[in-house]
Amino acid sequence: MDAGSGWLTTEQAARRAGIKPDTLRHYAAQGLAPAPTRFGRSLMWDPAAITHWLATRPGRGTRTDLHPRA
Repeated sequence: MDAGSGWLTTEQAARRAGIKPDTLRHYAAQGLAPAPTRFGRSLMWDPAAITHWLATRPGRGTRTDLHPRA
């Protein structure tokens, strides 16, 4: 697999999300962000997956640990 120009580095993906690279890696490990693809020793991110995640993720300060009332 070739890490062509269509892929984002962790730093680029984090910058798009407005978060730090360590935060993005943590979110991905917890299943809160799209999983990266590994190219050798580098983690690369699909731009379409990042764009979709940003469009659908809860806003800042949203309590995602609370269950909605029925």
